[in-house]
Amino acid sequence: MTPGRSENSHLHPGQKVWGGSVPLDQVFVKYGLALLWVVGVAALLQTLLNVELALVALSAFYGLFLTMWLWSLLKGR
Repeated sequence: MTPGRSENSHLHPGQKVWGGSVPLDQVFVKYGLALLWVVGVAALLQTLLNVELALVALSAFYGLFLTMWLWSLLKGR
């Protein structure tokens, strides 16, 4: 690391980090894509197998996603 440079100098001004190393927007993209994948799998299971458990799994993942998002907002303060 070069003296005089901050650890997060590669970030744009105002861009937050997740866990000190990953830009927060990359985290939201990753979880957003995971959410779309889970929605697709749940819809497929619901259509093909009429599995109500798919809705429970979708709800659990959505709750986890919201919890992570709220935690990141609180951590940023």
